[in-house]
Amino acid sequence: MRSIRVLHGASSNNEGAGERFMRPDSCPLVKSFAGAASAGTGLHGMVDAWVAMYTCDQTRRLFQALGRITAVDAFHIQLPSTRTKEAEDYFASQVERLCDDLVSRGFSDGYSTDRALAFKKERRRAASSLRSIAMKGLLKPSDLHKAFELFQIARPGWLAGFLETAVAASKPWQGSMRIAVAGGPMAAGDDAVPGLLEAAGVTMVPLGCSGLQATLPDAEPVDGSPGWLAREYFQASRCARCRPNDQVFEYLERTLEEADCRGLILKTLKFCDLWYTERERIRERMPVPVLVLDTSYAPGGRERVGTRIEAFLESLA
Repeated sequence: MRSIRVLHGASSNNEGAGERFMRPDSCPLVKSFAGAASAGTGLHGMVDAWVAMYTCDQTRRLFQALGRITAVDAFHIQLPSTRTKEAEDYFASQVERLCDDLVSRGFSDGYSTDRALAFKKERRRAASSLRSIAMKGLLKPSDLHKAFELFQIARPGWLAGFLETAVAASKPWQGSMRIAVAGGPMAAGDDAVPGLLEAAGVTMVPLGCSGLQATLPDAEPVDGSPGWLAREYFQASRCARCRPNDQVFEYLERTLEEADCRGLILKTLKFCDLWYTERERIRERMPVPVLVLDTSYAPGGRERVGTRIEAFLESLA
């Protein structure tokens, strides 16, 4: 099986279409996912089976509605927010059950630890290359955003070679300052912040779950079993939803210093309270000024965000 992460379809049209299935006060990403899945457009129309992993109440409601939205089979698992040994054991057991279910339902001819290890090593190489590119600021923000989009869907062995070749052949981006972006995921099509930072001549360092967080864990894999891989990813999670979430703040503080960032943009999604509720703690603890953007995919949003970013960058000059 080929696994992809479907962070695509972020548009006002898909968001509006998704309100046929989701409540209007659902987050834009959830509504856009529902709208794109119901239309069967793009990547959403190429999926043979969904691994529906609940990471919040809104994704839980979305994936429970998948049966009404699309006829494609969905396999449900939950990523616990609590960081305990019991929660880790529970998550590992769910992933092991998922692999068994995929085989019993005919989606796979059997789990192979050798294939899993080979995939993991190739992904680690691609992740290492992408992290180096992001931390050095070698790509302009819009291209970096697209590179992370590729990381979610491309075969990792090909992607590592492509990134290494592309960067070697291109002129490095010369940004006036480095600005980190954290918070909710930036899906394909949600390109306002990268585009506006690029227009301002700034280097973007993406720290969120659709950015550098997606490259974790970065240790050399030693076991290809489902349970071991599940535990490794569980332990590497850096999300505001984690309880306790001290690792999130430590990760942000450490990476901001390592990347020599002048400021942090906390980009949240409207009606998503996971990152938005942490905004004051983030402002207090971060060693750099913080701009909080509560965003959607609605028309006119780019202009409002652009005004906020322009004022923020002027304050840092």
